[in-house]
Amino acid sequence: MARPLVEELARISETELHEVPKRVPDDMIYIRNWMREQPHLPVNIDDNLLLSLLRLSKFSMELTKRRVDEYFTIKTLAREMFTNRDPFLPEIQAVLKAGAILPLPKPTDRSSRIILYNYSNNLNPDIMSLKNILKVGGMLSDILLREDDYAVVAGITNWTNCKDFPVKYIGELTPAFFGKYARVIDEAFPLRVTGIYITSCPKILESAFNLGRGFLSKKINERVSLFSEANFQELHKKIPLHLLPEEYGGTNGSVKKLTEQLKKFAQEELNEVEDRVDDDVRHIKDWFVKQAHLNFQLEDQLVLSFLRCTKFRLEKAKEKINGYFTMRSLIPALFSTRDPFLPELQRLLNAGIMVPLPKVDERGSRILLSTSGKNLNPDTMSLQSFAKICYMIADILLREDDQAIVNGLTIVIACKGAQHKYVPQLTPTFIKEQAYVVLNAPFRISGMYIVDCHPIFHYAYNITSFLLPQKIKKRVVIFTEANSHEVYTNIPRDLFPEELGGSNGSLKELTVEWKKKVESYREWFLQDEKLRSNEDLRQGKPKASSDFFGTDGSFRQLNID
Repeated sequence: MARPLVEELARISETELHEVPKRVPDDMIYIRNWMREQPHLPVNIDDNLLLSLLRLSKFSMELTKRRVDEYFTIKTLAREMFTNRDPFLPEIQAVLKAGAILPLPKPTDRSSRIILYNYSNNLNPDIMSLKNILKVGGMLSDILLREDDYAVVAGITNWTNCKDFPVKYIGELTPAFFGKYARVIDEAFPLRVTGIYITSCPKILESAFNLGRGFLSKKINERVSLFSEANFQELHKKIPLHLLPEEYGGTNGSVKKLTEQLKKFAQEELNEVEDRVDDDVRHIKDWFVKQAHLNFQLEDQLVLSFLRCTKFRLEKAKEKINGYFTMRSLIPALFSTRDPFLPELQRLLNAGIMVPLPKVDERGSRILLSTSGKNLNPDTMSLQSFAKICYMIADILLREDDQAIVNGLTIVIACKGAQHKYVPQLTPTFIKEQAYVVLNAPFRISGMYIVDCHPIFHYAYNITSFLLPQKIKKRVVIFTEANSHEVYTNIPRDLFPEELGGSNGSLKELTVEWKKKVESYREWFLQDEKLRSNEDLRQGKPKASSDFFGTDGSFRQLNID
């Protein structure tokens, strides 16, 4: 429920926002009941978010409904702003370390929180996109929403300093960028924007911004003021000098100190503290040697991967490690006989049925592309062997690719030309085995996109998807041949290989490269077969395949003509 407000904020909320404290609980219940009747909206909503939207709507119930609807809609339509917000992703860390966005300690004379967007010479457009800078802005807004009554009640004042603004960013200011961001501010932002002040604005940026003004509502346009470097002093009429940071002649905190505080907050939120990593790794390894059923050495790199994918929660990391080596015992069909020179594996490697692409996506995730549709031959290549090769490649990434370890994997499966003979192999046991592997792997799956999916495969997925955990189902998106182009809203076309209209490597060259790479790991794969749980030595009840996967079934009786 709402926190008690200090006197000045209580006055603003009652006189300007029409808030009646005794009525707030009933207002919140009313909106929650309405949300339950909307099938496209989530059932639950955070108290702080709901109260902020009520205040933003000045406690008009109908306006609040529209804002709630738009808030959740824009999170779907502008997913790149609201997903992959792990503060330890390299692109987010770059923005945090640069101090690109900082809430200042003292509010304005009207009690609104000042947010400094510091687009100065410490920003590098090669590693910090405007989208990611604005994403961090959204993340900070979510924190303010939960912690800062000044921002929630009196709103925020955005001050953007553009001195030494990197000109390279101009190329990102497209009409689509302006349109999407304007809609977020106008209709979906849960805090009131009381002013937007852009200082030391170069002519080229002013021209670009003026072109984008047409996307902003009249209300927001009226709150925007641009100042050139020559008339920077005019800002003081909007924000008095004493409310600027020390580096700008004021007394409202230090940019350097505020940057360090922000980094510290991110570390506390996600628990990764650089100085503590060695101790965390040691703790896991000490625990590991005490597990009788896991009687082998554990690599430091593997431990670190598990810690990162569990956000440095030690008990969760232990669970994942235990599951990882248990699955290698329970599913030998996937994790044994992995000699890359075996004929069936050679056929798959020659076909290039799964290759990691050179460029990562905008979230920093490694893209894995499967061309399993046209390249798989059901007479000589089984789905079981296809899955085996995929996990062999994942094991290599685990040892070589920091992008995959830290930012996860984005999987694209191109199904065009997939043969119906594979449908009988999609047994419930096969589906559950893949889900178990994904849940226990030391990678985060950012998304899985199945493109050009034939109706029979779509049908097979639909009737077996109940076997998948909700966590996985939420990340699977299926596109039929008719709407396959919509995959580009998730992964831009240029991130596909040349053969598929992009510029992210050549499938022919990548197939040769990854065939050699997998073959070079032959000795490692042969030794790895020894690293699995010994269920006879497990304390308590041993794990068995039937505990997880049950009895088998298939689609052999389906008429797929």
